[in-house]
Amino acid sequence: MVSDTSSPTGAAPASAATLWLAGLTAGLLTGIGEVLYHVWRTQTRTSDGLGAHVVWMAPVSNLLWFLPLAGLLVLLRRRIPLPVAIGLLAGLLTLCLLYLRPRLYDLTAVLIATGVGVQAARLTRSRTAGVARGVRRLAPALLGLVVLAGGVVAVREWRAERRAVAALPAAAGTTNVLLLVLDTVRAMELSVYGFERPTTPGMEKWAREGVVFERAFSTSPWTLPGHASLFTGRWAHELSARWDRPLDATTPTLAEALRDRGYLTGGFIANLLYVSRDWGLGRGFAHYEDHPFTPGEFVVSSSLGRKLTGIKGLRRLLDNHEMSGRKSAGDLHRNLLAWLDRKPEGRPFFAFLNYYDAHQPYLPEAAWDAKFATGTQPRAHNYHYYLHEVGYDNRHKFTPEEFAREREAYQATLGYVDHQIDSLFTALQARGILDQTLVIITSDHGEHFGEFGLKGHGNSLYTQLTHVPLLVRYPAALPAGARVAQPVSLRDVPAMVLQLTGAPAGTLPGRSLLRFFGPAPDTTPEPVLMSVERENGDFYRAIAHGRDHLVEMTKGGGFFDLYADPLETADRSADSTLAGRRAELVHLLDSLLPVPPRKGKGAR
Repeated sequence: MVSDTSSPTGAAPASAATLWLAGLTAGLLTGIGEVLYHVWRTQTRTSDGLGAHVVWMAPVSNLLWFLPLAGLLVLLRRRIPLPVAIGLLAGLLTLCLLYLRPRLYDLTAVLIATGVGVQAARLTRSRTAGVARGVRRLAPALLGLVVLAGGVVAVREWRAERRAVAALPAAAGTTNVLLLVLDTVRAMELSVYGFERPTTPGMEKWAREGVVFERAFSTSPWTLPGHASLFTGRWAHELSARWDRPLDATTPTLAEALRDRGYLTGGFIANLLYVSRDWGLGRGFAHYEDHPFTPGEFVVSSSLGRKLTGIKGLRRLLDNHEMSGRKSAGDLHRNLLAWLDRKPEGRPFFAFLNYYDAHQPYLPEAAWDAKFATGTQPRAHNYHYYLHEVGYDNRHKFTPEEFAREREAYQATLGYVDHQIDSLFTALQARGILDQTLVIITSDHGEHFGEFGLKGHGNSLYTQLTHVPLLVRYPAALPAGARVAQPVSLRDVPAMVLQLTGAPAGTLPGRSLLRFFGPAPDTTPEPVLMSVERENGDFYRAIAHGRDHLVEMTKGGGFFDLYADPLETADRSADSTLAGRRAELVHLLDSLLPVPPRKGKGAR
């Protein structure tokens, strides 16, 4: 190599190939380090919700940061010696790995990364020839390893699905099942439940051909336990599902029960945070579409990508406020219909769809935004995202006008989802499938828009978060236009599904909702339980029984009349004439759902 006196050290500059290979090596090493961290978290029964394809997506994602740096170093290679270049790459590698722990202060991470970079430059100063040889050998090996890992995951998933389908027994029924879960949708915001704005005209039309449960309750006010109860028939407090723990394999699921009866099972997921396969909800599904292969998903597959997409100023600068990789209702429906069109003829199916359009940030399409907007303030998407940003910042106090804007955007997303579901039903009807399908529309939880001074979800057991839609249509067995007024729990949905598909009674716990129909309907009030274990260790619990709703929380709570006061604006706890009834519910709640010993924050 010819000496180049333009280099600050007087040493010959590194070749472009060496620098490109060094960048490739550093990026792949970073991604592999992140994969090992992901595997470690999975083995310790926690989950980061990144999916199995992270084994190749994380290394590829990190190349988005390291290859541009390598390209810059190539341009400046006559000014920057190889040891300095290695130091810069080592520093970026360290920074990315440190960002795997998001609570680490940025300044601390930068200082540590700088120190590692300086030491890497010092250690390689007299070993430049060895470094060049090393990256020439290591880069192809690491690239081959990543390609192999990606191939293994893809082949394993493909083979697992084929084996699952091949292993299906002869179908024990003919009734298809379609379960639609509208993430973060509260019943009180839907026109099919009496809301004054036309948020769900499609559901109103289809509800006239089925049953509306007017007071259906989720078992928990947030996603994972709400879905877990809907899948297992168990109360939230009976399950392993927690903020940092997936649903374990000790409890059978509805998908497993239907699979064992010969059903082809498929899941189509938009909530990648808590409904992906990593969180235990994919058990029993032969086909499960969660993480998409999109540019946004690649970006957030690396720790630095997740860090950058969380910078508010950068979001505003790029005018990009959407969640990376979020699927729309239209995306889910296209995937579902493609799956149905290629399924084996004559095989009944169980399809589960999880929608995420009505989750923060509320970013409705322009046409729907305009339809539900009021007032004169511009309806810019970045305004919605601003509210999303401060929504989890307790220092910001929302004004009534801000909450009103959020609700309008929320209603627009509901209108869009309703329109898409109406189109889906029309497509199923055209295929001759709809009337042979048990269709269930529900939600995992609702949302607060300032009620009780709260915003978001997971933070109370009031009806704003626990009262969810439940619409069921199956002309072969259910009456048209019926409405059930009594409180019911979503944990009873699996028992209803299994009864309608001919499964033996008791396959999963819960009482079938078919008890309300037939020649001798059973309208005896059943206790409906709700609970949530907060991240700080607080445990909230509630019970609905008859027309009464008792809510016990560390701060707040009350005793409400679900029929006369559905928004729970009047706490009757101090009403002496109701003291006996309240004491009765407290005793019932204590017997069914005692408060567990406090574990403390982070003591799970």
